[in-house]
Amino acid sequence: MKLADRHVCEGTVPRITIGRRVYRRADGSRYASNTWTAQWSYEGKHHYEALKTRRKDAAVRKAFAICERIRAGEVKPKKYALTIAEMREKYLDLKRGEGRAPKTVQKYEAGLLSLVTWSTTVGRRSATSFTADDFWRYNRWLADNGASEKTRYDRLILIKQAFKWAHKQKLLAENPLVGVSLSEPAPTEQPCFTPDQVSILLRECDRNGWPVGCAEGGVIRISQRDNT
Repeated sequence: MKLADRHVCEGTVPRITIGRRVYRRADGSRYASNTWTAQWSYEGKHHYEALKTRRKDAAVRKAFAICERIRAGEVKPKKYALTIAEMREKYLDLKRGEGRAPKTVQKYEAGLLSLVTWSTTVGRRSATSFTADDFWRYNRWLADNGASEKTRYDRLILIKQAFKWAHKQKLLAENPLVGVSLSEPAPTEQPCFTPDQVSILLRECDRNGWPVGCAEGGVIRISQRDNT
């Protein structure tokens, strides 16, 4: 969960951070809630609680009250259920911060957006409950929508990296894809000139590489007969 105006409440155990929860509008712009939310880690898991107040001093007092309730075991903290869309944003923020090339970031954006689209379509928005079976369902969905084997492999590798990162950051209690393995597809055969065709090209070109008797940009046509 992303918070704006973050403030660490010194003296709270477990340490609690308060802030204004950030939401995303349909047009992609973001805005922060008027009320405060508390966020903390406890027993290796992330938790949050809406504080339902607009006043910062009241939010701090409620954060200390949460600590008392946790220690007394009176209220079980609400677990933060990471969504796939939130995981995408957090992972992309990381890659942008690492200074990755724009084209690389665009590739990550497209690949993870595809997963978000699938999760919305099938109603599996939670990264917390994502499973290996969902991983392969997503693969079939890509194939049904015309994605090549290479495209599917690249996107599946990206998803595995994102979930591994989320687990290391303790955004997820476990990595559901830790036991999933992929086989890299064979490279697509690329067309190339035969030795006879190369000989024809060299014979028909001048020393600068242009077709003899043609203006710059001229074309040498090689028929299938020249390939035999």
